[in-house]
Amino acid sequence: MLLASAPPKFPKAFGVNASAPYIRQIPVNSQIGIQDGAASLDTGFVPLNGTPTGAGGVPPFEQDMNGIMLQTTQTSQWTQAGGVFPYDAAFSAAIGGYPNGAFIKAAAVGKYWMSVVDNNVTNPDAGGAGWILFDPTGSMTTGDVKWRATAENLPGWIPANGLTIGNASSGATGLASASAADLFAWHWNNFPNTQCPVSTGRGANAAADFAANKTITILDLKGTATMGMDTMGGAATTRLTGVPTIFGNATTPGSTIGENLHSLVANENGQHAHGVTDPTHDHAVTGGTIGGTTSATGAGPTSAFPAGPTAIDIVPALTGVSIQNSGSGQAHNTVHRVMVGTIYLKL
Repeated sequence: MLLASAPPKFPKAFGVNASAPYIRQIPVNSQIGIQDGAASLDTGFVPLNGTPTGAGGVPPFEQDMNGIMLQTTQTSQWTQAGGVFPYDAAFSAAIGGYPNGAFIKAAAVGKYWMSVVDNNVTNPDAGGAGWILFDPTGSMTTGDVKWRATAENLPGWIPANGLTIGNASSGATGLASASAADLFAWHWNNFPNTQCPVSTGRGANAAADFAANKTITILDLKGTATMGMDTMGGAATTRLTGVPTIFGNATTPGSTIGENLHSLVANENGQHAHGVTDPTHDHAVTGGTIGGTTSATGAGPTSAFPAGPTAIDIVPALTGVSIQNSGSGQAHNTVHRVMVGTIYLKL
């Protein structure tokens, strides 16, 4: 089929401006025995409509013709406009469940569900089985991270800036909208209240707290780089041993470790020695024998000594010279060169 072969669209549904008594909603169940000659979705136009009036037949009602054409073209117009229907429990029950491959709109903004089984009567927005989530933005799911070298407002994303989210009546500082429900639940289910606190405390579950107009504090990644934890489903390493911990630990997801600036402490200085020589003062010798005479420490000026039977050591005298401190002890940079931007979380 060619794109150029697309049929004309319905800019208006048939009979959209018709009014009673010239149009009526077509009932689902048969009207036989209720109103002679009336149409329904169950029986369509009944046999009486095809029976001659002289033999007791009833011609089709104008109201039914307009009603069925309106309902049919309304659906055609909706699909021509790109509309996708959401989950409908009554409709699902009436048809015996959605078929494999059915595509419906999710409650979350910008997402869709696809059924992977036949006769699917479960509600995917309530955790029903047999559905997979489809996200046209790249199949990303709630809690996915995106970094951009900007400070844009991205539809479907919010900055991971430590503000709060909740429903439209919550007074949240980051996002107060029904669209925050999934990210609210993601934080509620994956992080403790000490890290992502809920206003007035946590209740029975995320859905109950969201409906109760509570807020939750989202992850704060301001001035923070991301790193793989020390296990990630495998054996622990020693790569993060000794790294300062801000919250949690090196093997717990969502923990915060490390620092941006740091002042050296004594244990972090390399081993070294300070030597001082002051040649302008008297020297002393350690006790020894000089030419048969024993010298004492602190003897007078050094001079040429005759050779004696015992070797001596000549050392500088202690003079009280001190070494002045240098440096201020200010924090030094521990951050490698980076480009800063905004880290976003998927709603």
